[in-house]
Amino acid sequence: MYMKKILLLMLSVLVLLSCKDEEPVNQIYLENGQIDLAVKTCYQLKINRDKPTATATYIFSSSNENIATVDDKGFVTAIANGHATISVKESNSEQVATCRINVKPFEVTISNKEITLKPDEMQSLSVTLNPASSINQYVKWETSDEQIVKVNENGWVTAVNSGEAYVIASCGGEPDSCKVMVEYKELVINLETPGTLKEFLNEDISKLTITGNINFVDMFTIRKSDKLIYIDMSKAHIVSYQDNYYSNNENELPKEAFMNSNIRICLLPNDLKSIGESSFKNCKKLIKVNIPQTVRTISNGAFSDCTSLISIQLPNDLGTIESSAFAYTGIKSIIIPPKIKKILSQTFEYSRISSITLPEGLESIGSSAFKGSSIEKLILPCNLKSLGNHTFSNCLSLIEIHSLNPIPPSADNTTFWYTYNLYIPKGSYDKYYIAPGWMEFKNIIEE
Repeated sequence: MYMKKILLLMLSVLVLLSCKDEEPVNQIYLENGQIDLAVKTCYQLKINRDKPTATATYIFSSSNENIATVDDKGFVTAIANGHATISVKESNSEQVATCRINVKPFEVTISNKEITLKPDEMQSLSVTLNPASSINQYVKWETSDEQIVKVNENGWVTAVNSGEAYVIASCGGEPDSCKVMVEYKELVINLETPGTLKEFLNEDISKLTITGNINFVDMFTIRKSDKLIYIDMSKAHIVSYQDNYYSNNENELPKEAFMNSNIRICLLPNDLKSIGESSFKNCKKLIKVNIPQTVRTISNGAFSDCTSLISIQLPNDLGTIESSAFAYTGIKSIIIPPKIKKILSQTFEYSRISSITLPEGLESIGSSAFKGSSIEKLILPCNLKSLGNHTFSNCLSLIEIHSLNPIPPSADNTTFWYTYNLYIPKGSYDKYYIAPGWMEFKNIIEE
């Protein structure tokens, strides 16, 4: 009996030893097992585990990258409506954690249904989402007319010009909108004595309609008015002016008249003959300017660095466009009038021009005239005789040139970049093949 007790005791000890707890698994899991995201929303998944391990590395994957993608840091990007499962695996074990991603539309309600602003004023709009979400969902902000109002990706609205437009917000579903009314504080004046505008123009005026006789002093007053963004001088008459520093002729927009100003829209006098040097230079906000049919000369640098100016119509009888007149502008398309015989150096340098029509009578194009522009196709007229250095260099969008003159215009090896096709008149191949500035083309095609 005594021995049996001893045996039972030993057996119990063995059983207890065999039942000792195994080392617990250091489990990994994601903070959220399921999340809802709108299209284009980014969200970082957070990994938790029972015991933090500084040396652990993880591998993320998506069950459907057409719905949601994930990078090696756990940043999920919602691509399209639907469902996907994001998995994370520890590189040194078989442990896997998952999160279901539901990409879905959200209804939005904008905080304001209607707002009224003055030009250059800003106001922030916000949205409420349905269903509500603690995640910072991607909200798309748009405007119905960027020439009246602009909005950024965070819902900040900026008034641009007088009028009405709508700011629209959406989060993958039905959009909501806010009506924005932009109102000018306007001064309408007939100036009886030139040079006296400063007596009437206060700092709150954003639109000026002026008639009567004006001179350089009045232009200077306009230039120094920070809030003045719309000028209508179509029925005004510019008279001559001269002092120790500045002068202008009758019907001439003076040198540096509006340079560096905040002007966005300018209607020039109907009887204007000349646009002076650097008249609108560096007017970064200028989006519209009319050039009357009476204008014959656009002077050096007149519109250079007007980066928001995307279109302009040149008068049919324009005779002279001087150097750098439209350099670094946003102009996308332009027709050069028929009386222009020369395009001078740097005239359209680094502009955004993608389409240009050159007149048949054009005889020369100066150095760097179109350097760095966005021209895609170029037709050089039959009367063209000379091209300067770097005239069309760094035109990365240019894919073909058609030269209509059977005699190659003078050029050098910097005039073009030679990665595009050159089309020439039939029977002129031998001349182009040996001509400086043309022989470098690898693909010359007669047409």
